[in-house]
Amino acid sequence: MHKISTSLEKLTIGGCDQLHLQFDDGCQWQGLRSLRYLQFFRVENMECLPKWFTDITALQHLQIWDCESLMRLPEEMQLEKLETIRCHHLRERCGNNKGVEWPKVAHMPNIQIDNRWIQLEGHYQGHKLLKTWRSPCVSGIILEA
Repeated sequence: MHKISTSLEKLTIGGCDQLHLQFDDGCQWQGLRSLRYLQFFRVENMECLPKWFTDITALQHLQIWDCESLMRLPEEMQLEKLETIRCHHLRERCGNNKGVEWPKVAHMPNIQIDNRWIQLEGHYQGHKLLKTWRSPCVSGIILEA
């Protein structure tokens, strides 16, 4: 396997129904000291994020799309923004300020689930649909709900 650059700031992993992330061996990923944005999309067999995930200390924005099997998030995630789209298990487990996974994400200032802001700038939004938000992680981008 190739080494991943330590200066990498953005990484997208997706379209992999046969991808098996190493859940016990984080040595390949611990060097990602500059990674600020991570996206997973269509990783069919991923039920939880790997344990090494929390070793990526610079990470600010996590985006997870179409990961139907994903049910659990790691403890102690320190993110500026968590965004999930079409991850039905996570929607049920993280949403509405009461899901099983809510205690793991409640401290995050910005949480968006299926294009609905659950928490924005540290304030619980309930079921409000907000139109735009400027991301502190990716300057100059406006995300529309």
